[in-house]
Amino acid sequence: MIKPEYNILKVAGSSLGRVLSAETKAKISASKLGQKHSEETLSKIREHLGALNKSKGFKVKVTDLESGLYEIYDSATKAAEALSCHKEMIRYIEKRQLQGIHKPFRGRYIIKVLREQA
Repeated sequence: MIKPEYNILKVAGSSLGRVLSAETKAKISASKLGQKHSEETLSKIREHLGALNKSKGFKVKVTDLESGLYEIYDSATKAAEALSCHKEMIRYIEKRQLQGIHKPFRGRYIIKVLREQA
């Protein structure tokens, strides 16, 4: 079995599944203690959150290839719960589809993010 020293995460560019030791978590926490965001940064965060709320969510269509039935979920979170996966997996699948990669999730489900066109 290969045990790589680098690139040990299953999804490139994602820390999903990464496990931190209690010691590492404590070090990160200690390094952030007392730090405060600047007013400029806080303003940008508020602006970003406001934009997210305006474009709040999107629907996700999940088609079961075995049964031919589909369900439309009100959010990536709800679709992910139904599929027992992380909501970031839905966004990852959407990104791959935009790159022209269309592969059924778990070999069984076609996931289509339904975003409204502006």
